[in-house]
Amino acid sequence: MSMNILSDRTVRRLSAETARLASRYIAGEMGKGMSDEEFSFSREFQAEEKSQTALYAEAIMVIAENAPVRFVAGERLAGAATLRKALKHLVPVIGVGSISHTTLGFEKALKIGASGIRREIQGKLDSRTLDGQGAELLNAMLKCLDAFNIWCERYRHAAEELALESSEL
Repeated sequence: MSMNILSDRTVRRLSAETARLASRYIAGEMGKGMSDEEFSFSREFQAEEKSQTALYAEAIMVIAENAPVRFVAGERLAGAATLRKALKHLVPVIGVGSISHTTLGFEKALKIGASGIRREIQGKLDSRTLDGQGAELLNAMLKCLDAFNIWCERYRHAAEELALESSEL
């Protein structure tokens, strides 16, 4: 008979493997491999006056094009943060606050995919019933989807290289 009543009632939401990975993150192991970004906006982009929406979308693109990629043993999805500002819930390059580990409409994203989301956004843009800010937001969303595609392609390429290296051993 267990003396600890709480442990008998504890709901285990994570697999043992995921719990071990979470412990590694909490212990700071993953932060040791993070770096400061050594890239920024292009000079042409910096020369123009931009809204916060445009700055954010461009920052996401610059990050997707330049941030280091890494694979962590035990992770089921690739794409762990590699830039220090992300640990502080800041968007690298512009340093504004962000919300991490939250994906609104995740079920929809899984159901229709990035191309379905792109079609919806483009349909709203084509409807021409938007004001300037609405169109700017939707165009920024399209740019973020472009950045997502770049990020995925970079991870695909890195995974292929890793597979080649492991098959050569």
